[in-house]
Amino acid sequence: MEKELTLLLNLIKSYVFNKKIEIDGVNEQLLIETYKLAKSQELAHLLGYFAKGLEIDKKLKEKLELEVNVSLDRLSKIEYVYNKTKDLLEANEINHMLLKGSEIAKYYANPYLRLSCDLDIYVDEKDVKKVHNLLVNNGGFVFKHKSSHDYSFLSQEGVLLEVHYKLNDFAFNKELIGAFKNPFYNSQKISDYTYRMNDKLFYLYFICHIARHLINGGCGLKAIIDYKILNENFIKENIEIKELTYSLGLKDLDVQLNLLCEYLFEDKTPNDITLSFSNYVLNGGAYGSNQNNVLANNANGDYVKGKIWLKKNQLKSYFSKDKICAILIPFYQIRRWLDIIFKNRIKSSLKRVKINKNLSKEEKERVKTLFNALKINDL
Repeated sequence: MEKELTLLLNLIKSYVFNKKIEIDGVNEQLLIETYKLAKSQELAHLLGYFAKGLEIDKKLKEKLELEVNVSLDRLSKIEYVYNKTKDLLEANEINHMLLKGSEIAKYYANPYLRLSCDLDIYVDEKDVKKVHNLLVNNGGFVFKHKSSHDYSFLSQEGVLLEVHYKLNDFAFNKELIGAFKNPFYNSQKISDYTYRMNDKLFYLYFICHIARHLINGGCGLKAIIDYKILNENFIKENIEIKELTYSLGLKDLDVQLNLLCEYLFEDKTPNDITLSFSNYVLNGGAYGSNQNNVLANNANGDYVKGKIWLKKNQLKSYFSKDKICAILIPFYQIRRWLDIIFKNRIKSSLKRVKINKNLSKEEKERVKTLFNALKINDL
């Protein structure tokens, strides 16, 4: 994967970070292999921009250039749906704020290079049912499902909208949970009912989101690009923005993310942890993999035992509870087992048990060492 990774990283440096990179020695087979890697990381549109200036097989060129059109179409639809949703919430006096990719894209030199898969907004929990009714009855959205922290809807344009009413669903410790109790506090007011999260909480949420995805199987190369973009164009010299993140136990992750960026995008020599981190991110694809998920769970103890009987903190996260009384832990364990049985999760659970069986001791130890360095197991 060395040649295709080198090409993809050079495209990122060139298009996203505006570096002058000479890219030569590219043939059609390398483009095909790089396309597979880029597609797995939701970065195939960068290859499409690059293909515009190449003299290659017509069908291959059309396939690559199509990725650009698809990405532009998706992003324009997301922008349209956001404006429509914002207008609806504004008209009904509901406080809200934009989250994740669409907000991060604002810090890119070219926001259309930052591909988002969906649209995420936050509203107060007291408003979420009202928002549900507005979106379905007045916005033309179809309700998809409710989770412990958000409601999902599908727009007429095919955009998935996730309305979050909790931002601490991934947190274990009390301090981290408390940080997200009131996201509107000290936030910037953009218009009457549209807010932008305050800088320190925005960065904390971004880092927590990466941590959550790493624990679940991988954050994707796109999140690593986001990290570098935010540090260059958002943090800049204002290191105080990171104070809240560091005070809540995420300094080690932030440091390792910086080292990973230096290795991938600045060609600095990596240490063993950075190499393991890079492999974990690349092997997980854009949204994580089953193998990475199993490895991450092994880093926190025996995989099979850990999945049968969750720790108290894990149960609180699973059921999005701030507290679980010790005497009720067996009840919640049984309730979770019933979830697995009646929500058709047995097949996927057995698949992961099989993956765990086939993993080598060296692979497990390598990821365990990585997670010990990241210090995210007990967030």
